Amino acid sequence: MKVTAIIAEYNPLHSGHKYHMEEARRQTQADFLVILMSGNYVQRGTPALLSKQIRCEMALAAGADLVLELPLTYACSSAEFFADGAINLLNGLGVVDNLCFGCETPDAYLFDIIAEILLSEPLTYQKQLKEQLKQGFPYPAARSCALLQYIHETIKTFPISEKNLSDFLNSPNNILGIEYAKAIRKSHSRIKPVCIQRVGSSYHDTDVNHAFCSASALRELIEKSTHPSMTINSIKELIPEETLPLYQKAFEQYPPLYTGDFSLLLKYKLMQEDPESLTRYLDMPQSLSKRIYNQLNHYRSWDEFVSLLKTKEFTYTRIQRALLHTLLELTWHPAITYARILGFRKSAGPLLNQIKNKGTIPLLSKLNSSDSMLSPEEKARMQKEIHSDNLYSSVFAARYNRDFVHEQQKQIIIHSS
Repeated sequence: MKVTAIIAEYNPLHSGHKYHMEEARRQTQADFLVILMSGNYVQRGTPALLSKQIRCEMALAAGADLVLELPLTYACSSAEFFADGAINLLNGLGVVDNLCFGCETPDAYLFDIIAEILLSEPLTYQKQLKEQLKQGFPYPAARSCALLQYIHETIKTFPISEKNLSDFLNSPNNILGIEYAKAIRKSHSRIKPVCIQRVGSSYHDTDVNHAFCSASALRELIEKSTHPSMTINSIKELIPEETLPLYQKAFEQYPPLYTGDFSLLLKYKLMQEDPESLTRYLDMPQSLSKRIYNQLNHYRSWDEFVSLLKTKEFTYTRIQRALLHTLLELTWHPAITYARILGFRKSAGPLLNQIKNKGTIPLLSKLNSSDSMLSPEEKARMQKEIHSDNLYSSVFAARYNRDFVHEQQKQIIIHSS
């Protein structure tokens, strides 16, 4: 049995994602495709556009065999922690042979070379990184500059030009790919990384002239549409045909949520904090906590506040993550000790049996019956995740005048095939 994994957000799912699934299955000759997907909050520090349940349904319709949830604190963290959490969970399943990730540059050896440099942290590289940080560059930019300098000065026979290396290091999917390669090396994983070159629009591109648009472009189209039928008409050429009924269902029954829908909740939370207490939360250095506290009187909405806080030192995404971590009271990255099923195909029975036999972490299917499988610490972590999901559902219920549904009442998605 060959098992291939994809780590994804599908925020929301588009035709490029289906292409990625198909290529992953083809290139690795996989019998089963496992998707490790972010839940109701995503890496850029925002609520997901659509709930994890509807996005899971879309993933199964597009070709996934099993969809698992990436734990909350990792799902909305920087690339390094996002990758660490994901790889550790996949390792715990005991059956994953390959990890397929999208990239702008399909040169697998580059990911491995750069991952090794970042893990070993040669003294010359460390010195250059510190110098860049002293100049006020945010960490991702400082790291990229330090890597460029180190490779240019140290590795005389590096296989690509300095400009191409710079482009490589500044491409979002490549950045994640490097972190996956690091996490695989660091954990001595048996999983083989497989690069699949991205086609169509780039990660942040909002152009929809290509059939394989970015998730950013799709979100922008959805946000601009004012009626479900208008939304469907504007995106139907950009999404897999199998997901069209699910998008129709989503826009009619489970419409999108945006950061603005959480604005008052966030302000209420920030009003309870001070510069010292804010530093308890992930990604919250003291300089940012002081800036938040000093600017709080000017708070009007989540998005406006992020723009107000942005500086050369703190990127838009970094601030969004810090605010989301504060709202959800996320203070640390716990060990990966269980995997939670969001949905599966009926034909995935052999895969589930293999995970149960070979995995080193429990596979949770029903929240109500998971207590006997978890330690007190794990139960506390699960309650934190349930609380965050209930917050998402509460905002949705208030925004659209719907009944609130507790996370423990929601069912696993089972695809008929």
